[in-house]
Order: sequence, then C-alpha cells, then structure tokens
Amino acid sequence: MSLWNGLKKQLEAGIRTGCFVEKFMETDYPQMGISEIEAAYIAGTMIEAGSDSTQNSLNSMILGLTAFPEVVEKAHEELDRVAGDRLPQIDDSPNLPYIRAMMKEVLRWRSVSNDHFAHLTTSDVIYKDYFIPAGTVLVGNTWALHYDPNIYPEPERYNPDRFLGTRTLDLNAGECINAQDVRDRDHWSFGAGRRVCPGYTLAENSLFILTARLLWAFDIKAPIDPESGKRVKPDLWNYPPQQFFQVPTFDVILL
Repeated sequence: MSLWNGLKKQLEAGIRTGCFVEKFMETDYPQMGISEIEAAYIAGTMIEAGSDSTQNSLNSMILGLTAFPEVVEKAHEELDRVAGDRLPQIDDSPNLPYIRAMMKEVLRWRSVSNDHFAHLTTSDVIYKDYFIPAGTVLVGNTWALHYDPNIYPEPERYNPDRFLGTRTLDLNAGECINAQDVRDRDHWSFGAGRRVCPGYTLAENSLFILTARLLWAFDIKAPIDPESGKRVKPDLWNYPPQQFFQVPTFDVILL
C-alpha cells in the first residue's frame, strides 16, 4: 500500500500529476463496492500487467539480436540517420519503420503467451464442417498462427524485414486488431475479440521506445567462446514450459 498511500499524501498536499490512479482515487469507488485495498490492487495491476510482458518481449528481442546480428546493423543505420546524437523519442516513430518492424516481429516470433484467454461462444456457430454449440470454450492457437510458413516464411527466424513494405507496418496495434481484413493483422500477441489485451497501446509504445533507445545506446552481440574465439551460438528455444514466454538468463555483450 506504500505507493497508494504515498499518492494520497501528495494529493492532500496539493501535488497533482494527472495519472490514472489519481483520478481513480478521486472517484467514489466505495459506492461501487470496492474497498480501498481492492482499489490499490486495481492500480497495481496496471503496472504488473504491462511491465512483465514488455520486459519478456524485450528480453526475447535481445536474445534474437545475438543470433541475428544483421538486424542490429540495420537498426543502427536507421537510428543514426534519424536520431543522430539525440535520444530517440516517440514522435520519431513515423521515421523509424525498421524499429517498428522489429517490435512487430518480436511479438510474432515470441508471442507474450503460448495461448490466450479463453473465449466462450454466445450462440451456435457453424465453422466449415464443424458445429460449435453456444457455451463452448475456445482458445486461439497463437503459436500455429505465428509459425505458419505460408504467412511468415522461415518463421523460426527473427526477421523484421518481413514487415517492411507491408500495409500492416504503418498500422498501430489498435488498427491491426480492429482491421476488417485478417491480412491486416501483424500478429496475434494481443489476442482478439472482446477479450483482447486492453493495454495494447501502452505495450506497443513502451516496447517501441525501449527498443529504439536500447539500440541507439548499445551494440548487442553474443559473447565470445574463450576456447574457440568465436561467437557463442545462443539457444533460441531454452524457454520453460509455461503459458507466458519468459526467456531464462543468458549471456550477452552490450557495447
């Protein structure tokens, strides 16, 4: 409760930030049957839900960059040309198509989750030769979608180039999610339908700026084997068998 109580003291002192929790704190949430500790937990989920998933995606991207150094070179070229000596900003997004492609590709290559939240059919559905009655639990097979070679050639490669020149590259997460044409979906990491991730805008913006600034500041390489003198080939599949992709600790060189 320390963060919640700290914000309460700021408000009492007349210090305002305009954040979500501040506005929520000023609503009459007890009238909605929400206790103060429940209200604090609601605020906490805003941090937990967005930070863990974005961190996992960024770690997977770094792992991919150790295996595919050509991606780092292309990112550096774009960032040097657009940002130069200054720190990249969110407003640079239209001029950083390769960074946007990197973000989309990592969400395709290593989706936040192996599967997604279950859906429940609200009415009878006939799909091809299948009859799906109302009340059936359905779970989207994200892995099958993301690793379909007919849609993503060489799907096991972390290859942002696959998004360059596509109409999805200039669409943000919300536009892709709500696209009427399924071909305008860049990936399915945020889910679909009414149970789509409500924080997709925050997640996309956070991952974009983290990617841009990380590669603006650092060169990323696999470590060198002291015996052979060659770069260590990273294990790209060393993920534990759990719902959410969380890459174990691995060695990397940041220069």
